[in-house]
Order: sequence, then C-alpha cells, then structure tokens
Amino acid sequence: QRLVSVSRDRSLRWWNLATGACERNVVAHGAAALCVVRVSHGRIATGGADDGVALWSDAGDELARLHGHAGWVWSLALVDDDTLASASEDGTVKLWNLRDARCCATLTGERPLRAVAARRNDSGSVELAAGDDHGRVRLWTIIGHAIEPHGAFVAHDAAVRRLRYLDKGHLASCGEDYRLRVWRQTRCVFEATHAN
Repeated sequence: QRLVSVSRDRSLRWWNLATGACERNVVAHGAAALCVVRVSHGRIATGGADDGVALWSDAGDELARLHGHAGWVWSLALVDDDTLASASEDGTVKLWNLRDARCCATLTGERPLRAVAARRNDSGSVELAAGDDHGRVRLWTIIGHAIEPHGAFVAHDAAVRRLRYLDKGHLASCGEDYRLRVWRQTRCVFEATHAN
C-alpha cells in the first residue's frame, strides 16, 4: 500500500506504508503544492500556488496540466470518474473533464475559495460545496450538464479550510475559527473545537 503527499516545497511524493520509505519524489508545481486527490483510473491530481492543476500517473509520470485559474488552487474533489472540481483563490470552482483535460464549467463565488467537496446522490445528481475565506459555504446541484445553485450559508467566523461529505445529507466543515461542524442542509447538528 502507498500514500501520496504534497508539500509547500513543491513536491509530490509516493510513500510505501509498510516500510515508511519515499519511493518517488517529483516537483509537482512551480510554487507550493497545496492539495492532492486520487482520481479515476489510478491517476492523481494536484493543485498548487502556481494557479495550476496537474494530473499524474500512479507511477509518477505527468499526464496533463490544467490551466484556467488566476489564483492558488487550494482544494480538489472528484465529482465523478471523468470530472474533477478545483477551488481557487480567484473565487471560482472549475470543473475539469479528465478525458481531454479541459475546463467544462466555471462556478463563480464572491470571495476567494479554500475548500471544495462533492458527493454523488442515489439519483445520479451531484452535490457540490465550496467554502470561502470569510466562512461561507456555497452549494450547487449538478444534474447531467445542468448546474444549479442550491443555497449558501455562513459556516464559520473565519475561513473554511476543509469540507467533506460524510454520508447522505451530512457535510463536515473545518474552519480557521477552531471549529469543526457537521451540517444537515444549512443546520448545524454537531460542533467541536480544535487547537489548530
């Protein structure tokens, strides 16, 4: 088993979990590498402070560069086997077609974005959430090629740093206000504090 990691030293590393050894190390971005996610077909996607998204093979070979953001790419989320979402300092979420490495949609926010999460529903639609630097979460629903705003709410008193769908109907958010919150739609159903 292996783990991948990114770092502000611009690197993307593959780690052997059994031995703890780094098996491969590549320079992933021209500035800090900020996020990494496993995507379909054994590929890995990274986002960086060079405003870019890169696709990698599991062996460490660069497959594509996705250009279009005008700010740091803070977060990535797999929407489906062929679509990746990226959240950027430029205030946009971009949806990327992974088959041909092109942007297929841009969702605009009002503030710089720090986090993005996606979850497929039983009906086949996708819930997409993005968190900004003022603690607000915006929601969209994707049905086929149609993307509809689904609402927005204030989740934190500072920047939203992480978003994760836990299960059907529950979204977890972590903010720079030292709070972890779990939401059902726009209602907080759980809260805990953290040190950092």
